Amino acid sequence: MDWLAHNLEEAQWVRRVMLGTTIEGFESCCHALRSPDFDLRPRFATVGAAVDGALCVVGEKDANLPQTMMDMKEKIKAGFKTAGKDKEVKLVVIKSAGHICFIDGSEQFRKAIISFLKG
Repeated sequence: MDWLAHNLEEAQWVRRVMLGTTIEGFESCCHALRSPDFDLRPRFATVGAAVDGALCVVGEKDANLPQTMMDMKEKIKAGFKTAGKDKEVKLVVIKSAGHICFIDGSEQFRKAIISFLKG
């Protein structure tokens, strides 16, 4: 709520975007989220064979997602070991941010992404 109170213009923009979503668009998103193809969990054990590193980013105030992402990080790390790679898997928790941490924690989010990409 602190972010909303201090960023009224950006919060109103997000609200307009969300209100502009069609019923069909919302239903498509719900369908995608329920799809087994969208579920990345079965791929954690094999992701290490396809990439050279991983970054998990989550907002601190996103319900139980920070803990879920910690578990995800460990499973991805195990996948790297299975692939014979000793690569780092990073988890960045964006302080005071919620579910859309790339907006309400935009500066921290940008720094985390840029740092990861620079290696």
